[in-house]
Amino acid sequence: MDNEKLSKIIDQSGFPLQIGIENAIQKTQASHGWNTIYREHSWINNSDNASGFIDLVLESRDKDWLAVVECKRVQNTAWLFLVSSAQEQNKRYHAKIFFSVVEKGTQKIFDWRDAGGIHPQSYESTFCVIDGGDPKQKPMIERISSENISAAEALAMEMRPKYELMSYAHGVILAVGYINIIVTTAKLKVAFFEPDEISIADGKFQKPPRFEDVPYIRFRKQLSMRPHNFRANQQAYEIASAKEHTVFVVNSEKIAEFLEAFSPNRMRDFS
Repeated sequence: MDNEKLSKIIDQSGFPLQIGIENAIQKTQASHGWNTIYREHSWINNSDNASGFIDLVLESRDKDWLAVVECKRVQNTAWLFLVSSAQEQNKRYHAKIFFSVVEKGTQKIFDWRDAGGIHPQSYESTFCVIDGGDPKQKPMIERISSENISAAEALAMEMRPKYELMSYAHGVILAVGYINIIVTTAKLKVAFFEPDEISIADGKFQKPPRFEDVPYIRFRKQLSMRPHNFRANQQAYEIASAKEHTVFVVNSEKIAEFLEAFSPNRMRDFS
């Protein structure tokens, strides 16, 4: 087998993209302040019996944010995110993020919370269409996102004793947020549509959506597989919201831009 064929085998693995993304982040660190602290980091989440390896774990300049990064290499395709035309002017600053807040060694917050003021601003979508997916299997982005969410929980659990000890030793409040990122070579496109233009006879658009290229987008969906702790008189929207999470989907060529836009944000007290 010649070197060209061997090289193609390596390329198909996806590892070159992961290495390239880490290199790009390192080369632009001065502008955004993020640093790789783990690569191929093993994790296990006992709450949903999931396990795996995190491609990259990044830490912000002020050490108050950690990013759980999954690198996904695809070829000659676009990921299409559906957004109602009514939401076209309403880019989001909100995101569902895992927060760990420790005060003098005592854990005050250790859970997913909705937070505002999370830059960069972007569109938010619940529906993503990827050409070539197997209709009999769970859609790729939902599967990757669910694993990414579970991995973030597992990482937070792993880091918890460290932050508790640091907070206790120094008598301070330590607040850390965990963000979820999928970096992909796919082109990211938003498809703006009018619900009234969808035929319920055949489930197709009567008029093609309008498409816009975007560098990144919020993918928000019920991605958690953890059992839900129901409360008396809990409303349906509360149950739905509790299972929702935000994953930032970023085009691979825009990862430095995304991190630079995110890095100015400092951790606040979300209690």
